[in-house]
Amino acid sequence: MLGVNFCASDGDLRKKDLMSKYYKFVLENKAFFLYIIFCLIASLALLIIPYLYARKNLAPKKEVSNNKPERVGQELIQEEAHELMEIRLSYNDSTEQPISVLEIKRKFGYLGDDLLQDHSGYRLEIYENDNNLDHVYFNVPNQVIGPPPSPDSPEQETIGELGRIELKKLEFVVTTPFYEKANKIIIYNADSEEILNYEIENIRTDFREFNVQTKANVLSYRTDIIEPIEKMVTRVIPNTYAQTTKDYVNVVFLSEDYGGGQMEQYKSDVNKMIDHLMEYEPFKSRVSQFLFHIVENTSDLGCSYYGRAIVCDPGRVISAANNAAVPYDVVAVVVNNSTYGGAAYYPGNGNAGIAISYNGEAWSREVFVHEFGHALAVLEDEYIANNPNERGEKNCYNGIMAATRWEDLTQAKDYLS
Repeated sequence: MLGVNFCASDGDLRKKDLMSKYYKFVLENKAFFLYIIFCLIASLALLIIPYLYARKNLAPKKEVSNNKPERVGQELIQEEAHELMEIRLSYNDSTEQPISVLEIKRKFGYLGDDLLQDHSGYRLEIYENDNNLDHVYFNVPNQVIGPPPSPDSPEQETIGELGRIELKKLEFVVTTPFYEKANKIIIYNADSEEILNYEIENIRTDFREFNVQTKANVLSYRTDIIEPIEKMVTRVIPNTYAQTTKDYVNVVFLSEDYGGGQMEQYKSDVNKMIDHLMEYEPFKSRVSQFLFHIVENTSDLGCSYYGRAIVCDPGRVISAANNAAVPYDVVAVVVNNSTYGGAAYYPGNGNAGIAISYNGEAWSREVFVHEFGHALAVLEDEYIANNPNERGEKNCYNGIMAATRWEDLTQAKDYLS
């Protein structure tokens, strides 16, 4: 028994000796062990933190109604937006007083830059009591240019098929700078006769935002490869009231009848139209002078077919452009319809040009370019002989003196001799 007890005690002593040596080794090398423990904790953190981050940020998010709309390319717009006064007018040529004020809204955006202002037509004056704050000229946009020519045999078209559509009744808007103390509007006709004296009682504030994508000189629209900004953007000199400059053309696209899930298709349709436009002169050599604003509009623009002509409500179109808070010289409406058609409204005296096109695959790009020529430069249809709607100056002018309609846009040296 003693031997057994002695052996057990000897084993215990050896264990204690080993433990003592182990503790002594740990104490002498505690910095090393602390380093090992730190590395293990850091390794676990590197594994766990990315997982938690991905779970939080990559998981599907619920739709939030107050999310700010996406505004891609906003930095390309050099001017600052200002407060506007959007005056909605009604026109009815069958009444003794053809023009009346429907409502006035206060908005935030840009004034259209009218390149063909001739200071004729109706004159709208804004007053604070007897103090004249401002005045603008405008025409009633009741002349619709359309429809586009038949893609099969344009030379066989008749005037009845291609003549202008005159609207006898419509609503439209005139946009001016906002004046806080404005309390009266007076409208005069072309003979300077007062036809309306309107007391302003209420101006409704209407600030909205849309998803907008702004593009400049793009190398390939289909792949969205954009050149450096310094190569894309022409120098912009801000005008009074933040109007767009005469050496820079802003084109706003508005979607019509595209559902919420069809906006990618809409943007694809627009990009194809822009690509095609830039294949033609004078646009091809002046790409850097254009900005394109692709607005995801979901409001009803009142577009309807009249044969091949697509007629949209000009008031709703310009109001939607104002809502988008982007500058515009031309507003292009892309209608989600495969039926061939289009139309245009000429610019002039406070009215931005409007180009309208369907989005069918076959001819929509050609129709857009055709209507864009009407809306930007007041070009006439020249494929019909003896068109009574044609103006005095042709699209091509052979002479040493500038055509009257273009005298502020071109120089004499630009004309053929």
